Amino acid sequence: MFNQGQLIFAAVALVLFVLFLIFSYSKDKRKSKSYFKNSYIVLVVFLLFMTFLFFLKLYFRGR
Repeated sequence: MFNQGQLIFAAVALVLFVLFLIFSYSKDKRKSKSYFKNSYIVLVVFLLFMTFLFFLKLYFRGR
């Protein structure tokens, strides 16, 4: 399926990508507190909406 060189390349690329994400997140963490205040509310509303759609689907499937 994959040879050893491809697997090593994928592993190194994945590790470097994760390190880059951690570095970028730590840089932006200081700024994001002022920019994204109360942003968790959007996540809560989205999850509630998805739950509502799920139960609506179950309700109409039973009919």
